[in-house]
Amino acid sequence: MGKEARLFWGNLWTPKKVQKADIDNFLEGYEQTYSTPVSFPSLENAQDFVRQSKNSSAGPLGIPFLVYRIAPDLAGKLIHSDLETLGYGDRLPWSNYNHSLLYLIPKLLTGLLRDTRPIQVPNTSNRLTSGLLKVAIHTQVAEVVSKDQKAF
Repeated sequence: MGKEARLFWGNLWTPKKVQKADIDNFLEGYEQTYSTPVSFPSLENAQDFVRQSKNSSAGPLGIPFLVYRIAPDLAGKLIHSDLETLGYGDRLPWSNYNHSLLYLIPKLLTGLLRDTRPIQVPNTSNRLTSGLLKVAIHTQVAEVVSKDQKAF
């Protein structure tokens, strides 16, 4: 099924090379800015975020959210370290960090790829790190995104 999915959705999944000039042209006239300073999440923020996490699919490594919640102080340090590596190191924390499981959720019961919705599930640590980042920038994103862009 993986080969068939790659053939069916490959053009959507293949990275496209975008020139800086194209980005500048696209954003020309976009005046939205944010005024609230962005604060890098603290270690305590990371530990609290782990404590408040819910159960969900674990991703390729198979480590459930519960394992992180059992040791939130240690898990928070790992998540915070991953966020620092991503933010300050400008690199992935470890190889395969962005690997995910792919689920093909049926929209219609035809058995055809075109009638499924692909959902990717990354590792728990990746999801906790991105969730912590989401919380950290929520206020700034709300200042920049217009009401017309909030349809989802």
